[in-house]
Amino acid sequence: MAASKNEKTDAATGLSGLMSSAVCALSSQEATDATRSESVKATGPACVMESVQSTSSRLAESDGTRRSRRWSFAGHEPPSSCTRSSAHADDKVVDCMIRLQETFWTALGRQIGKRPMMWLSFSFLIYLALLPGTLMGPGDGKWLWINMTTDFLAEFSFSDSEEWEDYQSGIKVFPSMRQISLAIKPKSGGSPLSAATLTECMKIVNALRHETTIDFEGAEISFDDLCKRSGKNADCYAVTPSSLLLGNEANAQMRLQDLSDLENNGADASARANFLLSGMHPQQLAFLPLAIGSGKTKFPGVAASQEQLRDWLAAGELLLFTFNLENSKAALEFEKAARSKFVGFANSNIEVSFYSTGSLGYELLAIMSDVIPLLLVTIAIMLIFVVVLTGADTRMPGETQVMCTTFGIVVPGLASFAGIGLMGYCGLPMNILCGLAPFLGIAVGVDQLFLLVSAVNSVPLDITDPAEVLAIAMPRAGTAASCSTTTAVIAFAVGAWTSSALNGFFVFCLALVFVLLLNFVGMMTAVPAVLMLNERRIEAGRRDLVPCLKRKAGGNSKSTSITTNEGVMGRLAVGPRIKAFFAGHAAPALQKSLACQLIGAVLMISMLAGSAVVYPRIGKGMPDSYFLPDVSVTQDYLKDVEVALDANVPLPLSILLPTPQLHSEIYRSKVQTLFGELAKRSDAILPPVCWVKDVADMIPAQADKTTVANILSHFWSLSVVEDNYGWDRVTNFDGDLLAARCHFFAWQPMDAEKRFLQANELMDHATGAGLDAVAFHESFPIHVARYRKIKDAVLQTVGWALLSVLLSLAVFIPFRHAVIAVVMVAGVVLVMFGFMALTETTFNAVTYSTCVMAIGFCVEYLVHVLHFTNQGVPADSGWELRVAHALDQVGYDVLLGCSTAFIGVLCLSFHTAMCFRIFAANTLVITTIGGFFALWGMPSCLALWSRGKRALLRAGGTQPEADIVEAPADTAEMGADETAQVDPHHCRNTELRRTQVETKDGEATASCAVDV
Repeated sequence: MAASKNEKTDAATGLSGLMSSAVCALSSQEATDATRSESVKATGPACVMESVQSTSSRLAESDGTRRSRRWSFAGHEPPSSCTRSSAHADDKVVDCMIRLQETFWTALGRQIGKRPMMWLSFSFLIYLALLPGTLMGPGDGKWLWINMTTDFLAEFSFSDSEEWEDYQSGIKVFPSMRQISLAIKPKSGGSPLSAATLTECMKIVNALRHETTIDFEGAEISFDDLCKRSGKNADCYAVTPSSLLLGNEANAQMRLQDLSDLENNGADASARANFLLSGMHPQQLAFLPLAIGSGKTKFPGVAASQEQLRDWLAAGELLLFTFNLENSKAALEFEKAARSKFVGFANSNIEVSFYSTGSLGYELLAIMSDVIPLLLVTIAIMLIFVVVLTGADTRMPGETQVMCTTFGIVVPGLASFAGIGLMGYCGLPMNILCGLAPFLGIAVGVDQLFLLVSAVNSVPLDITDPAEVLAIAMPRAGTAASCSTTTAVIAFAVGAWTSSALNGFFVFCLALVFVLLLNFVGMMTAVPAVLMLNERRIEAGRRDLVPCLKRKAGGNSKSTSITTNEGVMGRLAVGPRIKAFFAGHAAPALQKSLACQLIGAVLMISMLAGSAVVYPRIGKGMPDSYFLPDVSVTQDYLKDVEVALDANVPLPLSILLPTPQLHSEIYRSKVQTLFGELAKRSDAILPPVCWVKDVADMIPAQADKTTVANILSHFWSLSVVEDNYGWDRVTNFDGDLLAARCHFFAWQPMDAEKRFLQANELMDHATGAGLDAVAFHESFPIHVARYRKIKDAVLQTVGWALLSVLLSLAVFIPFRHAVIAVVMVAGVVLVMFGFMALTETTFNAVTYSTCVMAIGFCVEYLVHVLHFTNQGVPADSGWELRVAHALDQVGYDVLLGCSTAFIGVLCLSFHTAMCFRIFAANTLVITTIGGFFALWGMPSCLALWSRGKRALLRAGGTQPEADIVEAPADTAEMGADETAQVDPHHCRNTELRRTQVETKDGEATASCAVDV
């Protein structure tokens, strides 16, 4: 019993035996124990490793007791661990890939074992060579030291959409503007129509226009130098409630005093509104809806009565300020300076919230900063998890590898930043989604550490040469890691290919491809080298955490560290206990218990059916607020506007008229019709502002070209026309009119579907007018096009990714198993859709990424299980035996894979931005459902299929496939004359094996006993 405690258990890896079987089949099955060490080089190390695994496999139970459970193959000889089931002997492609990978990993393992320091240096040189690329990527912001783009429009708009093309064609002729918006309301609540509030508003306007300056290229620049003007001599284009309600600066102070006197006399909001309206002219009244937020009270219109206007103005809740700037680098810097001044603006009377063209980009940098502490916490949790499970799980009993497993956490982190560096070398801009790469790199990369530790521990202690140790271990770990990495890389590469029109997601997918590949390189070269260096440390008698120090004379690791098998982790025995559960409880239950099979199958089918039912309820689109911290000045602005404007925002729609043909009567008629229809819309704030229509109204019906030219010449000779419409026309050097722009102000719903429908109507107005007109606004490519295309893009990407994974798996495993795996992965995606429907999560850029992740990550769990249903069992065995055997072999590793993915994204659930919380929730669902499908749902369905098939055969009088023979619950109950020991390597269970031949009713029955 004492000896059994010191021997290590053989934790079976996910796809670890995938490539070993064919090579073993070609090798000699009659090699003796004395010649196995020499046969490694000639006949395939994995076969030798498997044939002696039982001598190194032990599981220590805390209570010192053991129970035995057995799976029997009635009428069959025990299967050899070094032969594949004959049912797959004709899979030539798979066999070829098996041989190639066995040869490659054996050779690589032997080289790493001979020169571990060289391979360790090789990996670090790759990472160090790529890290400088993190400084070279394009971008106008910084995350840590890494350049990051804040151009939300370019990153999250579909570049192949009609809306994007219209917007680009419009801004090429009439460049876009930058905008600064402020929302102000009294701290005490109530009406903002008070002298104190309007006085503070005037101070804020003055602070922005005259006190805010920047030093740009050696010159001091203010707002007046950068503001957008409608004409050369026009004032800066701005909408401010103070100027509308109080007039120009000369009259403002006098009107403020009169307003203050009214307040002192007890005038209510209606009386103050009446006073303010009395001094306004119609043009000022027309712009009031853009400056005053009155909740659900709709603006009655300029032509409304004084009483109607008064009641509307008295209901005002919010004052809105809008300042327009030219779109230039200097304007961008001024916008940043204005943001610095007004973010966190402190005033005892008013609350100020800020929004600008670049606000979403700035907030992206802010939420990326919030990622850093969560990443550190994730690393700490993952480190504890890995050290607890593998820190004392060494090949040499009683030893530790804490420093080695800690290094295994460092590699995914380095791979993540090296992948970002490779993006920089390729000129790809980093965006907010790329900030998830370190989390995903750690979550996926650590899985390969478990594979390597398990594979190395399976090598018997009598093999001491590091080169031969890795020559045996690497084929097991390498084949599993290469299969899972290949499928994940292909899934994300297909995601990048199908989403090339959505640049932000395209770059995210490429980033994950780079991270996964670089992590694979480091894990398969540096980590095996460190594992061998750890064994050298143990042999040299040096300490684990401080290898520069020698152990005390006559001591072992437990004299210098509590992290030993006899110390804290040894007493916890977390890993062995989990393995014991799979071998002693889960696997037998799935083999024998009809109730267990029914529950697993019913749960899985119920989830799939329920998800299919609720799937149509999934919406589309995502509000900008999801990309903002829960508490921010931009979030405050959006909330204030949503409340004050009844979930609507002003839409300043631009309409491009290329080469206006005003000399044509038909053209003029179409212009009048178009803008007449727009003026009648219920969502219109103002009548359309269009000089082309004004001129068309002035031209007589039968006017010739000369008359039209004269009218145009006279129209543009008026200074007021030039000041108001100068920025709305483009002419050549000869004065010929090349293009014109008109404006239409409407209320744009914040609801995604309503916004989409409104945009379609407005675009149809323009395209259907017969004028080659183009209606454009930046919200159309960002929100409208994304709403229209995102669902199709998600489903298309999922379909292509599933197909590509199916084709790639067909190279590694039998095709029918690849089909089952892909069907199960599709089921995981469907369940995730059901979760999205129930939680009212929509199709958007964030869920787009998790859909591809579901394919790239979950296929690994399923393939692990499916592989071992075909290894180590007779070809005609039922699915009950196959899935029980697979769960015993690989259940522990699949659970660890799900756990690391779960831990990797768990901390994102506590992020301050909704987009990261949505990502985390979907990813947690993916890993949980993927693990459930792999460990219970799919095995239960396969086992029930076998039961049903056998029942049908019996009903038809046909002999069914091999039945499962019940074995005694404890081998102690069997007499010595009932059992006979045979070669122990015939049993492939991960715990202590004893293969016995049992005589029952005169028939020899071979059975594999699993000690727990």
